[in-house]
Amino acid sequence: MVMIYLANMHHKVISVCMVTHYRHGIHWNFFMLELSLFITDTK
Repeated sequence: MVMIYLANMHHKVISVCMVTHYRHGIHWNFFMLELSLFITDTK
């Protein structure tokens, strides 16, 4: 029972981390895209 509970908690933590990482990844990609567009505009 305890092992199942811990496994579920672990899975939830991993899921949350993955989602947060995924969102930050998207945000970072947009930032890099904006940056590259800005650099090409200023040339």
